[in-house]
Amino acid sequence: MKKLLSSYSPPEEALLLSLTPLSKEKTDGLITPPLQKQNSKPKLLMHLCCAPCSPYILLELKKKYRVECFFYNPNIRPKSEYDTRYNELKRMLEGDEYQLPLHKGKYDTDRWDVLNGDLAHLPERSIRCENCIGLRLEEAARFAAEYGFDFFSTVLSVSPHKVLSQIEQAGEKGAEQYGVPFLYADFKKKNGYLYTTQKGKELELIRQNYCGCKPRGEQEVRV
Repeated sequence: MKKLLSSYSPPEEALLLSLTPLSKEKTDGLITPPLQKQNSKPKLLMHLCCAPCSPYILLELKKKYRVECFFYNPNIRPKSEYDTRYNELKRMLEGDEYQLPLHKGKYDTDRWDVLNGDLAHLPERSIRCENCIGLRLEEAARFAAEYGFDFFSTVLSVSPHKVLSQIEQAGEKGAEQYGVPFLYADFKKKNGYLYTTQKGKELELIRQNYCGCKPRGEQEVRV
């Protein structure tokens, strides 16, 4: 059995964060609820790309939100990789620390291909990634509106490989289209990426070395 790291313990100042929905103000990391319903936490839909990007963020958010999770990632190829990531995420969320609902979106790869079929030659962080993020957050916004969530957000900003402005713009567009506020946060800040990585190792999560899409997968070798 692998040796586990000691339980992560981020400093208190890493959690003292605030944000207003649909504000252009940049935040330093995790979100403090911009409003509280009387006698109730706001209901937040979190779009998740995989388990390793999520453990620290979810533990902190569930303190102030009624968090439900949404797995919609038609970018992930091949299907075996998609299933591995979903199953690992499901395993984590069923653990005693989390106990969070997980909603699984449609694996509509054709929709992704229509947007990005001619862009496979472009590098990461290009318009291909912008389209990909936009598609996933549009669907998260639609789901949030249909099922009565107060806000929606995504863990994508924890990755140092993602462009924060692409995430923000996609979230705002989804919010405007479906009427559910998007919560901005740069989860990698204040050592958020470090704590996420530490918690993932503690949980022995399967970690991948590419985002999931076919163009990136063809450039990487799984380890």
